[in-house]
Amino acid sequence: MRKSVVILDSKSWRSAMWSSTGTNGGLASRSHRSFPKNFWLWSKFLSDTHEMVEMLKKRFGRDKIYLVGHSWGSLLGMIEISRHPESFYAYVGVGQFVDVTQGDRIGYDYTLNKAREVGNEAAIQELEKIGPPPYDSFDTFLTFRKWIIPMGGVFYSPTYIQDVMITDIRNASEYTGEEKENYEMGEGLLVSTIVPELPKYNLLNQIHEVKVPVYFFAGKADYNTPLKLVEKLYEQLAAPYKELFLFEKSGHAPNYEEENKFAQIMNQHVFNQTYYSPVVDKPVRIFLNGKTLNLKPLLSDGQLLLPLRHTMEELEATVQWTAAANTVLVTSDRMKATLALGSEVAESGDQEVRLSTPASLVEGSTYVTVQILEEVLHLQVDWNPAKNEMNIFSK
Repeated sequence: MRKSVVILDSKSWRSAMWSSTGTNGGLASRSHRSFPKNFWLWSKFLSDTHEMVEMLKKRFGRDKIYLVGHSWGSLLGMIEISRHPESFYAYVGVGQFVDVTQGDRIGYDYTLNKAREVGNEAAIQELEKIGPPPYDSFDTFLTFRKWIIPMGGVFYSPTYIQDVMITDIRNASEYTGEEKENYEMGEGLLVSTIVPELPKYNLLNQIHEVKVPVYFFAGKADYNTPLKLVEKLYEQLAAPYKELFLFEKSGHAPNYEEENKFAQIMNQHVFNQTYYSPVVDKPVRIFLNGKTLNLKPLLSDGQLLLPLRHTMEELEATVQWTAAANTVLVTSDRMKATLALGSEVAESGDQEVRLSTPASLVEGSTYVTVQILEEVLHLQVDWNPAKNEMNIFSK
């Protein structure tokens, strides 16, 4: 994910990529190539994930961060956010692992059918000999993996891993030559250790609800973590907010294969919809028709955000949330408005209103800007910067 995380760096954001424990630098010294038997226990990966999150929060002085999990790292990610939701603004699953056993069966069927379609007799013979998964031995699993990549079941381009990903690793300035040479050794040792552990997990049965916004990025050509299963998880998972983005020209690594689209969605959707700061330089007093509102506004990109439900219910309006569509309907005897989280267009009556900043979700509540209060909900807002007061009036 190196290139795809670097492209997100800016004055506002800093990204950190955690390589699998024991790969790259961890194998740089020959004296460290003999690891204890428990070095790659799945429980250690889970504890390392949480330790890394806490370290980053402390280093950057943040109560919350964003978590992006790719491939089997997305399984770690889902477990982490289910256990520690208080640490995250949102979670992004790229090539999301769902049910490893069922996913491998889908991948096997695709690979064998593709081999028959193109007439690859060597692939057909080996795949028919081992049969469909699950497999008792790691060597049998490797036979299956040997063919799924060239048959186009992992990347949109079957040669992508060699043409781009391996080249990216070899050109990475942060690794020494010896560390680069040890990459394949480390990955091989790692995969042989964790693969037997993965079938124990089926998120469809084990995680039904999370308390943070969730975004799934899925490549249509991915039969490593099949889109069919990601869609099923997306449909059944309960979350404050969730969204599934499809990448037409990607397989298992849309963060690599369509890195510009990946960065665009991260910036325009994930960050815009979920980032906020609870810090306001001075306490803001808010009045609604002369009545003091006990609200704590948030700050996002220099704009004050107010909780929609609390504000509108004070005006005896009805606020209805539709999770399936990620929309909020506000109705009263004088107005009707619809807001879609993350959308730059809102409906006010029969009119569309272009928004400079969409409505956002913060810890399960919808927050809106002054523009939305004025132009969508038809309230009058007077801001007094000298007194740090906001007066809201129903027209």
